[in-house]
Amino acid sequence: MSPVLEKAEPLPLLKGEDEEGANAFVIRNGEFGWDADLPVLRSVDISIPRSRLTLIVGPVASGKTTLCKALIGEVPTSSGTVYVNSQGAGIGFCEQTPYLTNATVRDNILGYSSVDETWYQTVLNALTLPSDFESLPKGDQTMIGSNGTALSTGQRQRVAVARAIYALSPVIILDDVFSGMDNMTKKRIFGQLLGPEGLLRISKTTVVMVAHDEQFLAAADHVITLRPGEPPMSASPDQITAIQLAREEEDPESSKTDEEKEAPSTEGNEANSGPDDDNSRRPNVSDWAVYKYYARAVSRRNIVLMIFFGVVFSFLYTFPSVWVKWWTADVGRRDSFYMGMYALLQVVGLVFWFLFARHCLTASISTSGTTLHKRLLSTVMSASMAYFSKEDSGAILNRFSQDMQLIDGELPAALLNTVATAFIALSQVAIITTASPWLVLSYPFLLLAFYGVQRFYLRTSKQLRPLDLELKIRIFLTRFEASAPFEHSGGPRSTSSATGKLVDGNWPHSGRIECRNLEASYGPSAQAMSLKDINLVIEAGERIGICGRSGSGKSSFLASLFRMLDIRGGSIAIDSVDPKIIPLSTLRSRINAIPQDPFFLPGTVRLNADPYRTAPDASIIEALRRVQLWDKVQGIGGLDSELKPDSLSQGQKQLFSLARAMLRPRCSIVVLDEVTSSLDFETEKLMLEVLQEAFNGCTIIAIAHRLETILGFDRVAVFDDGRVVECDVPKTLLARQDSALSRLLAAGDG
Repeated sequence: MSPVLEKAEPLPLLKGEDEEGANAFVIRNGEFGWDADLPVLRSVDISIPRSRLTLIVGPVASGKTTLCKALIGEVPTSSGTVYVNSQGAGIGFCEQTPYLTNATVRDNILGYSSVDETWYQTVLNALTLPSDFESLPKGDQTMIGSNGTALSTGQRQRVAVARAIYALSPVIILDDVFSGMDNMTKKRIFGQLLGPEGLLRISKTTVVMVAHDEQFLAAADHVITLRPGEPPMSASPDQITAIQLAREEEDPESSKTDEEKEAPSTEGNEANSGPDDDNSRRPNVSDWAVYKYYARAVSRRNIVLMIFFGVVFSFLYTFPSVWVKWWTADVGRRDSFYMGMYALLQVVGLVFWFLFARHCLTASISTSGTTLHKRLLSTVMSASMAYFSKEDSGAILNRFSQDMQLIDGELPAALLNTVATAFIALSQVAIITTASPWLVLSYPFLLLAFYGVQRFYLRTSKQLRPLDLELKIRIFLTRFEASAPFEHSGGPRSTSSATGKLVDGNWPHSGRIECRNLEASYGPSAQAMSLKDINLVIEAGERIGICGRSGSGKSSFLASLFRMLDIRGGSIAIDSVDPKIIPLSTLRSRINAIPQDPFFLPGTVRLNADPYRTAPDASIIEALRRVQLWDKVQGIGGLDSELKPDSLSQGQKQLFSLARAMLRPRCSIVVLDEVTSSLDFETEKLMLEVLQEAFNGCTIIAIAHRLETILGFDRVAVFDDGRVVECDVPKTLLARQDSALSRLLAAGDG
């Protein structure tokens, strides 16, 4: 431990009034953890002063998020007491994963607060949001999609912070909210919020903030430091220097056994020019088109068999009444003959009813359900970001849950009843017509009456159905991450037979990427281009860093490699092959991606580390050991134990995602989407070392807001407003004081 922290004492209570009056939070002898037997924080004895900025710092998995959630009562308390003085008002909390609803930007900021236009504009200006609104189709009236998929990572965080500030909460807790912002934006917003004349300083708001950046230390009034397994300690900003924190040596054993549970991040890609989303825009599909689509899913063979069984059954259902009529009309009848034939008709009718029902309820389910689910999955996996930016994640989940349940459950039963009733009705109509032909004249009027009832019923039921689904989804939907698109870029292992005719099994061989006059947008109807006139050549085996302010097009560039954007002009070539001619699953399976928001499957550690089941246990263990997670995995039961993502801190999730990427079959292209934003400096250093060793010789494309992460790369490309403004060797760019990279670095250092 550093000398500064060795001399530090538990944060004393501020004197002046009483301890509760002078402080926003007081914790005495507290123990907190998600598991009562394994507390993350022990011997917590701290006070957080009112109207001050308190900074919480510490390495990955040290308990920073746990402490923040303990302050608002979201973590079980094993012992001790927590006093909260929020002056009778609510507490604003912004976590690493910004919570946004599928509504307009304005509605997300206002929340349930009353409208104050002057204060609203003040908050927007403090968070530099007006300039971002200019690139949105309808400004702050733009729908942002589920979890804000139409916004970039930094924009989503700023909207969430704006909501907390607009609510005029006397206490605001910010859990590493600046990690998704570029240095220039970060510095400007921090100054406008927490500088000497900052908005939160003037309003005397109590701010508790988790951060890794050294530039925030000087502005803090109090600093609380955390280390795994040790009580929180404090020292003044004058004592704790950024260099001492960054170079402080971690104790590997203690950090590996930490059981901190932090909320999973759900930030997605940059989509600052994503399309506006009108959920009411639906294709005008006729009922008959729907019926034909379902019939094709059932298959022609099953339809023919269904009609055959239905016709025979309906005949055997109605003909016995004709047979009885013949029986009674036969004067010299032989009762045994008629009775035997009547019994035979009934038995055969039951047999065909069984065949008809079995076919409707089993064959149609197995065929149509499987076919429609495959088509739905393929459509969603192939959808562009424009779809996800305008479609609510709850609606997508409804397609896979309730809608598929209807197709597999209620629809076959309804189909059975409808088809059987229709054939029986036709048979009875034929019998009635032969007995009384004049009744045919009444049929048109009856049909019109039935049609009117049906139209009235369907019109109302179609309007009630979406409301019913929207209410039910709250029961089923607890957490759905629409966006981790890069994590699933692997796609299915199996590809179509035509794939081999386009590219061989080793494509891409070298990993060379060439973009010529590339223009792309989030949807064909989007007016604003996300990428504009991109001319960039990435040579095979080159390591290139991508940087720029939030919303500049960095993640949009990566998304274009995966065909997640609509190419409106120019071209992309990967090893001289246009990605447009390659099946989507093949394309995404040939690029190794490590996303900013790791995705985890329900299952064991082995399944999550090696979802393709291609690596032996020894390789999995070695990969986990290289990222310093094997001891933690052993502590929860080894590879066969269930992996609970909430048992990993955000940094540990990133390291696990890196281990997973190492176990993928060799890929010549590796992309990293801001993977170090939530890491402390020591963990970031570990990740970069492992990347260099594990992917030596691969083409590496890395997005980074921390410019120090990519200064050792071969080249750096700076994006601004969807364009590449400069691209060269880092030393060459930094030698020019007027370069965009120099300005970005100066903004971060300042």
